[in-house]
Amino acid sequence: MILRLVKTLNCRFCPWLFFALICFPSLPLTADGLESESISQMNPERSLTEQERVQNILTGVITHVRDGDTIEVAQIPIRLAALDCPEVGSIEGDLAKSVAQEFLGSQAICFLTGAKSYDRFVAYCEIKGSDFGESLMQETSCRAWKKFDIWNRY
Repeated sequence: MILRLVKTLNCRFCPWLFFALICFPSLPLTADGLESESISQMNPERSLTEQERVQNILTGVITHVRDGDTIEVAQIPIRLAALDCPEVGSIEGDLAKSVAQEFLGSQAICFLTGAKSYDRFVAYCEIKGSDFGESLMQETSCRAWKKFDIWNRY
């Protein structure tokens, strides 16, 4: 609710307020009316890691795909953590983007790492219980970027 209110306000301090709401794990996070919930509520068979317990979780629909490793969840830009995809404009980069676009409209659960890359929040995302980055690595020439795999997922 708070996040949606901040997104609708048009003031010069709103981007900072929006950023603060995303970064403080103690605040409830919503995106376009979708309350954040723990992954255990979404997928009871999966256990939480220590990092996931203390991080914010953003849930929402994938509304846009910028390229292979950048999506928008409920219009919030997300840089997929530890994923390195070829740039759009190359054959491999265009393929990675088209594979990612197959998930447009899908419900995503993103575990925010607390980092930010340009205008994007860095997160590990899951769709239907499967790691989105891992799916892209299996189907495209996207690779794990070990240097930035802070949760050692890949």
